[in-house]
Formats: sequence, structure tokens, C-alpha cells
Amino acid sequence: DDERAYLEMLSMSIIGSHEYTDDGKPVLDLDEGLTFLAGRITTSNGSIEASDAVLFRMGFTYFDEIKDYKTASKYFSLVDESDEEYGELAGYYLTVSKLLSSNEIQTTDFEKISAFVEHTESQYTNKDQTKYINYKMIGMLYAKYVNKPGVAKTANDTMIQALESLSEYEGEDMKDFYYCYYDNLIEINQQLALDAESEDAAKAAYENVISYANETLVIINMRDGSDPMQKIGGTATNSNNSDYVNKMDRIAKTYGKIGDFDNAVKTYEELEQKIGKENALSASVYASHLDYIYSYCDKKNSDVSTWKKSMPDKYEMLMKLYDEGCDVVGIEDSVTWGKRVSTMETWKNSVNDE
Repeated sequence: DDERAYLEMLSMSIIGSHEYTDDGKPVLDLDEGLTFLAGRITTSNGSIEASDAVLFRMGFTYFDEIKDYKTASKYFSLVDESDEEYGELAGYYLTVSKLLSSNEIQTTDFEKISAFVEHTESQYTNKDQTKYINYKMIGMLYAKYVNKPGVAKTANDTMIQALESLSEYEGEDMKDFYYCYYDNLIEINQQLALDAESEDAAKAAYENVISYANETLVIINMRDGSDPMQKIGGTATNSNNSDYVNKMDRIAKTYGKIGDFDNAVKTYEELEQKIGKENALSASVYASHLDYIYSYCDKKNSDVSTWKKSMPDKYEMLMKLYDEGCDVVGIEDSVTWGKRVSTMETWKNSVNDE
């Protein structure tokens, strides 16, 4: 009947799901732990059904660990609104969960989010973990609906405030919060660039995208050295590989948007060196790189037959990259790579004929 037993079981299930055996499997299955606890709650076994602490933690675990926002909503809705510790917070989390599991948002929902921001800033100190968990949830919501009128500007101001507050936080999860906020700011500034009324404003926003993406890379590289299972490159597929490739690809493409060809290519080359040719993500990297240079040239001159003479440096760059890319694992399955193969093979055959 003691809620502490259930809270400890939930905590251990989460910890165990992030620890791995030698063959790369989680020590504990979080889904099994949640299913067991859910059974205890629904069958009213003991007095656990009345525990707002357990209901709240169940909701938060489904939200933060499982990313099942619909189920999270169910548990947050069961928390007693009058509970002094969890009632008000569960109400805000319920709003966020519902909006993340939906594709619709109303004016009144934005008012609720604004109230959540005010609650977060006024009710918690800069040393309190809950403050940053709240900002993490708010940032996720803003990122999802960032294309709605006026949201990007508000979202940017809110996440900058979150970063300023976070500078005083000393928790072990500080880096995780930084990563989340920078990640949100990447999407927010991407939208600010699209909404910009001048080229200068758009360029400034795109430069922010690059800056925030570079900040996430610092954190990713810290993780890279701490866990062999999360090593970047090689043949392993893990979250570090995915995060690193996504951010580097975003940086390269953003350099392209502001017309910085040299830095775009340099970023792709750095990414290829780091990720190698045998990773499951390698094909997408080489394909994106080839497509970027090809598209750049096509905008300059749509007659590909003239590129060898009109853009010899870019032509040689494409030929070299194509030769290297043909050895990449899984490259033949890439649609992006495939749409350039015909031209590249024609060039390659013409060189052989010469």
C-alpha cells in the first residue's frame, strides 16, 4: 500500500532501461515495468489508485521516456487538481501532452501555454530541476507549432530565457537540458528565417541555426567519449550517430541557404570523415553531399554537358565524390543518390573513353 515502493520500482525501471548488457540490450524493460504498475492501478490493488504522486510519475514517464503523449494525458488527467504538489503542474502537463498528440491548436491553448511559462518562471528557482523540465516540455510544444503565426518570435524569447536561467543550474542533467533548448532553437530560427521580411534578417536567423547546431555538436561529442555503445561512426546504429548526422547535415544545408558553398562542402567532408562508409547512415550522408553540389551547379547552369568546361572545379569535385560514394554501404538503395547516377555514369564513361 506504500506509494514509495511503486515510485522506487518506476525509478529503477527507468535507470535499468538506460543501462546495457554486453550484447547491447537494456538491463530492464521499461515497458514491462509500466505495464505492471498500470495493472496495479487499474485493479485498485491496495491504496495505490489514490496516489497522485504515482499517477503523476506514470504520466511523466510515458511523456519523457516512451514519448507516448496520449497515454501520458490519461495519467495526468487522473491526478487530483486540488493536490498541492502535483495538481496544478499535472494540469499544465495535460495540456502539453494533448497538444503534442494532436495536430490542432486553438487561441485558448496558446493562452494556457503562456500561463505555463509564467508559472514556470515565477514558481521555481534557477536551481530547481522542475523549472527546466517545464521549459523542455514548452519548447517541444513550440517547436511543433512553430509555423503558426507569431509563435516563432514568442518561442525564441521563451527559450532564450530558459538558457539564461539554466546558466545557474548545477544538476547532472544540465547538458541534456542545454541540448533540448538548442535543438528547439534550431527549429525556431529556421522558421524565423522563413518568416523574415528582409534578406539580412533571414541570414541572421540562419546563422543562429548554425550556431545552435554547433552547440548541440559539442554536447554530442561529449557523449561520444563517455559510452562505447554510443560511439560515433563505425557500424553501430545509435542515438549519437543519428544526432551527429542530423545536426551536421542541417549545418551544411543551412550554409547552402546563405550561399556559403565552401563551408557547406567542408561540413559534409568533415561528416564523412567522422561517420565513415560502413554505417547505416553513411549512404544518406554521401547522397546529400552529392545532391547539394549537383543542385548548386544546376542553378548556375542547367546544361550539365557544359559543366566540365564551365565549372571544372565543381565537376572534378562531383566526380571524386561519386567515386568515393560508390563504395558506401547501402548507397544503391538511396533515392537521392539514384537520381544523380545516370549523369555521373555518363561522365565517368566519357572519361574512360577519352
